Amino acid sequence: AYLPLPVVGGYLAFIGYFCIQAGVALCISKAMVKFVDWSYLFDVRALLLALPGILAGVALTWISRLNNSAALPLSMVVIPAIFYIALLLSGLSIEDARAGGWVGQEAP
Repeated sequence: AYLPLPVVGGYLAFIGYFCIQAGVALCISKAMVKFVDWSYLFDVRALLLALPGILAGVALTWISRLNNSAALPLSMVVIPAIFYIALLLSGLSIEDARAGGWVGQEAP
């Protein structure tokens, strides 16, 4: 069974787009179903909430291409640690971060 390379490429490209869209939607706490939903990022608050996630995604993509087998797992631990250290240094509690939209709601 032959599957043309452009079909495989298109499928993989959609998976990448879907992952980026889902990640941004998680960051801004809004459903992003249509292409026009990217306009949410014209709101400064939504862009501010999405920016750390986008930058972390770019950093993880770059780090994954390094020839160091410890770099990616280590960065996956360091990035959340930086967030919580920033919370501590700014004097904000986890509840303050939750109220500001930086952390999701507590599970029931």
